[in-house]
Amino acid sequence: MSKHPVILRVYDLSKGQAKILSLPILGIQIEGIWHTSVEVYQREYYFQDGILHVEPVKALKTYDMGITSLPNDVFHEYLEILSEKYNSTTYDLFKNNCNHFSNDATMFLLSKSIPTEILDLPEIVMKSPMYETLINMLRSDFQSGSK
Repeated sequence: MSKHPVILRVYDLSKGQAKILSLPILGIQIEGIWHTSVEVYQREYYFQDGILHVEPVKALKTYDMGITSLPNDVFHEYLEILSEKYNSTTYDLFKNNCNHFSNDATMFLLSKSIPTEILDLPEIVMKSPMYETLINMLRSDFQSGSK
């Protein structure tokens, strides 16, 4: 049975600006606006207008999540099921984004969640004093969920 490393790849959609501007704008300090993907079977899987995969590219951070023995075809069957939850009409910056997809993928592959500081970031931001003001600006900028 083959073993396949599972790597969480992390990108900052704000390109460092969240760390600088979050305290004055949100009233709380955040390190970044995280986009994540899951690297497995020598491909990088992510959610943006649907579930996509590419050759892995350089990420800001990576987390070695573990090793899966699930075959690639089993994972792809699971992705077909997930495509109902993760498609161009279901994306939501705070409630159904790339980080939720990455968490579902790692839970399937490893029975392991992605780091809480990434997964819980939308909830933390929604509880911030300036959330309502900021949400209208961010939705238009990040609605596509792109890297």
